Order: sequence, then structure tokens, then C-alpha cells
Amino acid sequence: MEESRSTLREFWKSLSEKLKESLVSVMPVSVIVLILALTPWVDISASELVSFIIAAILLVLGIGLFNLGADMAMSRIGGSIGAQLTRSRRVGLIVDEWGTWHKVEKGTNPGFLYQQNTMRDALVAGIN
Repeated sequence: MEESRSTLREFWKSLSEKLKESLVSVMPVSVIVLILALTPWVDISASELVSFIIAAILLVLGIGLFNLGADMAMSRIGGSIGAQLTRSRRVGLIVDEWGTWHKVEKGTNPGFLYQQNTMRDALVAGIN
């Protein structure tokens, strides 16, 4: 019983940390948009402003939950790999890449593929 409470406390602590991180990343752009909305240069209706605020809140929640899930999955996998490497006492060179490789861009060396590294590429790497 006490162990489940401890695990639940750790979960809520991790979630609050991830939500704070996502809030810090979304807040600057949101504040700029809200400041611009108060100027005469931008004509935003009240319903658009409310929609933007709701979208910003949902964006913070979405990023926070995504980061929490990614962190929980990667920590477990990384811990298992690290434990196995430590037990084997033979550690070679570990090289890793992520993302998708695209066709060569026009005007570039045809011997090299192109890697954009967008959020879509991160999702593809996470799924694979």
C-alpha cells in the first residue's frame, strides 16, 4: 500500500515537472500573441482570443503528457540497457541516430541523404 502511494507521488511529481517545462516553452509565444491582441495592429475577436487561450492550455497539457510518457518509456529502456552493459563489462562504441532520411535535395551532393529532424521525424523515431 505504501509502495503504491510512493509510486503515485513520484508520478504526480514527474507530471508537474513536465507541465512546468511545457508551460515555460509555450508561455513566451502566448504572451506575445496576447500583447499583440491588445494593440490596434491586430484585430482579434473575443471568441478567437478565448479559443487561443484554450488552445494554449491544451498545448501545455499535451506537451507535458507527451514528455512524461516519453521520459517514462526511455528511462526504463535506458536503465535496462545500461544495467546489461554494466553486467557484461564490455562496452563498445554506441552510436545512435534518429529521424527519417529523405531523398537528396536538388543542388547538393548526390552521395548524401537529407535529414530534416522535425517533430514528425521525432515521432517516427519514437514509434520505430
